[in-house]
Amino acid sequence: MRLIVHYFEPCDMMYACYRRLSLEWDNKGKLSPNKRLQYRAYSSFWLSFLYVVVVGVNDQRIVHALKPWAQEGPDIRIYTAST
Repeated sequence: MRLIVHYFEPCDMMYACYRRLSLEWDNKGKLSPNKRLQYRAYSSFWLSFLYVVVVGVNDQRIVHALKPWAQEGPDIRIYTAST
């Protein structure tokens, strides 16, 4: 839940703001200095939040996949080429 509230929704919001400015830039051909600064900030934050979401989802999948294994306790075996 924390991943969604703190990272996914802000990521979505940053993308919406980035996309709005990108469309304005495409339509008008230029942006004011303030909007160019906002464009750079939104794109940087969007990519940063997106990275955190992807890594967090990947970590949650790993934890979910290992959960049954972790409840049983670790099965420590050394596998060799002969086994």
